[in-house]
Amino acid sequence: MGFVHRNHLLWERSPLKNVRWISTSLLLLASHICVCTIEILIYVPERQIVINFLQTVPFYVWIIGVTWPILLVSINLFTKRREIR
Repeated sequence: MGFVHRNHLLWERSPLKNVRWISTSLLLLASHICVCTIEILIYVPERQIVINFLQTVPFYVWIIGVTWPILLVSINLFTKRREIR
């Protein structure tokens, strides 16, 4: 997110105004969903998908997956703020 708007912080200019960034992000997200879906269909037995696929993922993975982007954006904004000064 640091190079969406090089000289502006996240709350100064919305990342949604950068069309290239949005289109690239959506393309990468769609590609990632396709790859993950294909891997699940190949490697996970069908019965396990229906019954308890989400329960097989450990709880700490969910915690890290939720908190890591927040921490990363915070560090990035702090660093960017220091560089702009």
